[in-house]
Amino acid sequence: MFASRGRDASLRESVALLDRYFAAVARSFGDRVRCALSGGYDSRLILAFLRRHGIKPSLYVYGRAAERDVQLASEIARRESFPLDAIDKDDRPIISPTEFIETVRRNFLATDGYGYAGIFHNGAETGEMARRVLGDTIAIHGGGGE
Repeated sequence: MFASRGRDASLRESVALLDRYFAAVARSFGDRVRCALSGGYDSRLILAFLRRHGIKPSLYVYGRAAERDVQLASEIARRESFPLDAIDKDDRPIISPTEFIETVRRNFLATDGYGYAGIFHNGAETGEMARRVLGDTIAIHGGGGE
């Protein structure tokens, strides 16, 4: 479809498609948007379109404070005056083998066994997924955009 048209036409069509999507998000959710922000192109593009449509999302990034993604997200959030939650999923208490069995069960049920991180982890991602959508909030991220 895009190959038969020129680059500029394809770019205009892509922007129009994204505008339609983010206009619907703005109408439906307003600022009740939780958005991942990293150093990646996809999450920064999503943030740009959220801003273009007047949405002021709350942002989150995964990682330790010294990691590049966290530093870049922190700088963008600071300059744009957006709240940012930096989440280190590994900074959780070590769980016992008995607790791990229940954690794996919860992870499986929360993702139908098909989470990008699998089910054998400490449950931090499962908890964060639920927390992101509290209060009728929509969670948007650029994962898989590669």
